[in-house]
Amino acid sequence: MLFISISTVKSHRAKIMEKLGIDSPTHLVRIAIKLGLVDPDF
Repeated sequence: MLFISISTVKSHRAKIMEKLGIDSPTHLVRIAIKLGLVDPDF
C-alpha cells in the first residue's frame, strides 16, 4: 500500500488536470472512468 499525504495527492491531481487542460475534478474522474482507470461501480 502506498502512503502519501493528502497535500501530495492534491498537488499531483492539480498537475494532471493542468496537463490535460481541465479545471474540474469531476471531469478528471469522468476521463479516468472512460480510460478504465477506475471502476464506476466502486
